[in-house]
Formats: sequence, structure tokens, C-alpha cells
Amino acid sequence: MRVLRTGLYLTVIGFIVLFLQGSEASAYTPLVTVDAGHGGKDTGAVSPAGVQEKEINLDIAFRVQQLLSAAGIRVIMIRSNDTFVGLEERSNIANQAGADVFVSIHNNYSLLADGVANPTASGTETYYFGGSTRGQLLALLIQQEIAKKIGLTDRGIKTANFAVLAYTKMPAVLVEGAFLSHSQDEQLLGDSNFRQNIAEGVFSGLIRYFEETSEFKVFYPLPQYFRVHVPS
Repeated sequence: MRVLRTGLYLTVIGFIVLFLQGSEASAYTPLVTVDAGHGGKDTGAVSPAGVQEKEINLDIAFRVQQLLSAAGIRVIMIRSNDTFVGLEERSNIANQAGADVFVSIHNNYSLLADGVANPTASGTETYYFGGSTRGQLLALLIQQEIAKKIGLTDRGIKTANFAVLAYTKMPAVLVEGAFLSHSQDEQLLGDSNFRQNIAEGVFSGLIRYFEETSEFKVFYPLPQYFRVHVPS
């Protein structure tokens, strides 16, 4: 009987070891598409002082890429320089790569009825495609983390039919970091530390999403953010 129990014990241990080895072999790191809004001939919003949104967006996108790469998470950049990429093409790039999530980086602008910049609209907000449960969760977590990091008005999450949200096949969000039409927001966007805080908010929100979504489970803590993909 003792021999039988010992044999059973060793069999169970062996199964666990094989399971761990198999899981380690199938380790899966998420693939994130980072989209710096606008670019090239499309400047995006232009502040009263002449700051072009496309430049701010790209700077923040690079910072998000660096944070994700440092954590061992794979990243696709829709654009890595001042070039124009069509809206449908942005979605196609992410879809063809099989990305797990799509994050579009933008900054806001508000106009009054007479076409003059609205000096009062301020803060950060995040959009997702209506009806996307995963998109809503991703938007909520990213919005919470950005608002916490930058300390501006939390304008919450909202639905929109933006092309990059409607045509992507994965959970997708569009972040509006701050308002270029607001003098204080514009000044903050000119500060590299503030742009880094936006990027860190996006990054922290993504990590929370991967931790809270069933497709991604923390297997063990080394290396950092090591994850196992659980097929659906």
C-alpha cells in the first residue's frame, strides 16, 4: 500500500511538472497595436499657439511603446514617424497582425458655436465602440489610470463610431489625453513629464486589462508580466 501511494504521489508530481513545462512552452505575450493619431498631411487639432496634435500624439505613442516593450509585451506601431496613414488602413494593420487590443492616442479640441476655441473644456476622456463589452472594460481601466496619473478633469468613457473603433476586430479604444484648445492643458502637453504620465496611464490600464480578462492569466511573476494565453 505504501509503495502504491508513493507511486501515485510521484505520478501526480510528474504530471504537474509536465503541465508546468507545457504551459511555459505555450507562454503568450499580448500583442498591442499603438496608433498615434493623425500624421503627415493630417495635422489633427492645432492649438491657438500653433502646437500640432499629430506631434504630441506620436510622442506619447512612443512612450507607451517603450513601457510595453520593457514589460515584455509585443507592440505594433501604426506609424513611427510623421507620415499619413488612412483610417481603414490603421484598422487593417491591426486586424492582419492579429493584435489583442488597439489603442489610438489623440488629444482633444473644443470649439464654441462661432468657431473660436473653447477656453473652458478641459480634461481627459476615452472612447470605445458601442456594444463592445471588452472595449468598454479596456476604456474604463485606461481612463481610470490616466485620470489618476494626470490629475485633470475625468470626463469618463464614451461610445463613438470612429473608424479605428468600428473596423478593428479586437477591443479598441481612442484616448483623448487633454485639450489643445485649453490654455492650461496645452501648456501641460508641452511638458514631457505630463506626456509621460499619460503614457504610464495607458500602460497601467492595459496591464489591468490583461490581468482582469479571462484570455490572459498571470502564471508566475518571472519574467515581469509573463502570461499564459488561455484559448477560448
